[in-house]
Amino acid sequence: MASAQVLLPTLVIGAGAWGTAVAAHLAGRSPAGTVMLWGRDAAQMQQMAQSRENKKYLPAIMLPSQLEVLADQAYAYTQWRKRSEQHREQHPQAPVHGLVILATPMSGLGSAAQSMQQHLGAPLSGEGLVWLAKGLALQFAAGEQSAPLLRWPHE
Repeated sequence: MASAQVLLPTLVIGAGAWGTAVAAHLAGRSPAGTVMLWGRDAAQMQQMAQSRENKKYLPAIMLPSQLEVLADQAYAYTQWRKRSEQHREQHPQAPVHGLVILATPMSGLGSAAQSMQQHLGAPLSGEGLVWLAKGLALQFAAGEQSAPLLRWPHE
């Protein structure tokens, strides 16, 4: 059975082993400019972009040439939103126009979600979010029974 092509603008946040593996898998089934990977260590991201390898977390696994490895977070979110809007214009009947994948450790999920909200604001119709963190942590405010760690759109 042939692999399906990924045509949805996709931004993977988190360049550890898990995020890099997911981004590489998707990019290997995508045209160039579809899948982007951003990680918080700009020097590591620049090294990955040049060597096409995540030597720290996935040594000896070559990254597909279609994978766009980015060191600038603001640029990554700006490009993802731009590509999602282009997808919306080209495919107005599609139910989904872009996907952000948060592939951070549980300890980094809150800050990753906050950064996403700061850069993107509320999601547009057809923009999706996938969370790949292992585990679940609930934060409780004093006097509240429950408080979600992640809200998108931000309330």
